Amino acid sequence: MNIFESDSVFEHTISQIGSTHSQPEVDPHFHIKLMSYNIWNLNPEEDYFTKMRIISKQIKAINPDVIGFQEVRFSNIDYPRIRKGIQVEEIARSLPGYQFVFQAAHSEFPYDLGENPYYTTKEGVAIFSRYPIIHSRYIPLSRNFSDSEDAHQRVCLGVVIKTPGGEISVFSTHFALSAIARKRNVVELYEFMQSFPKPSLLVGDFNTEPDTPEIHFLKGHHSLGGFHSTLRDAFDHVVHREGLEGDEEAQLAAGWTYTTLTREPKKRIDFVFYSPPLEVTSFLLDNAYQAGDVVASDHRPIVATFRIRPSL
Repeated sequence: MNIFESDSVFEHTISQIGSTHSQPEVDPHFHIKLMSYNIWNLNPEEDYFTKMRIISKQIKAINPDVIGFQEVRFSNIDYPRIRKGIQVEEIARSLPGYQFVFQAAHSEFPYDLGENPYYTTKEGVAIFSRYPIIHSRYIPLSRNFSDSEDAHQRVCLGVVIKTPGGEISVFSTHFALSAIARKRNVVELYEFMQSFPKPSLLVGDFNTEPDTPEIHFLKGHHSLGGFHSTLRDAFDHVVHREGLEGDEEAQLAAGWTYTTLTREPKKRIDFVFYSPPLEVTSFLLDNAYQAGDVVASDHRPIVATFRIRPSL
């Protein structure tokens, strides 16, 4: 397995604070609120600035401690109606108080702008944290170039954050469309997670629904590649779910996050996983991802709150 040390395109973190294995006294009343959000890169281009305002407003309203983003862009190209620059840095400017790490996964080639070697557009994942990020690494997930549904390079980004509840490892990923690739990559991801301190939080767009081998593996229902996961699906283990009412209560019960570009969510492909002694206390499907005719993303963000389960 190839693991890369902080080889990120862009990051803003503090310096290392001591050993990642030394734990301070733990606050037994500590809670951590975690958001996962696929922000749909630069789409919709014609409403990009409105989209970014919606995302900023959403995050400020929810006030998460940690955010795992997917489909975040870096670009030095002047797109029509979009300022060039680092999308993740634009998010950071609107959300002071967070440290972050961004890791590119693959490049998008601007064919309409010719073959200028100085043009670059990269897409990847990011993790934002109100708590100090004291360590970061990522792994490029394996890819089969002959598989048309495994067209993009995928990564998993991991960080260690220093919280009043002790050190917690947080991971953000975005899986392939290929079922074969996902089944292979989920083992690589889980093996990568074992090199980090526990407990762990894993978020991402897994491009697959709950009743599939890769999700069953992460839930610990069966083994793959010699591993047996101890993770839990926050949606399955929470008592209190919120965020949708009235006609949308059925969507909340199903946990649908992906809108399939129709603004009518039909799939649950975004997940939050956690390991003991973390315990999930609430789960939110946020429906404030649109304003009027503008949608900020083709995914609903999901938010879960955790506490450290008291020792018996």
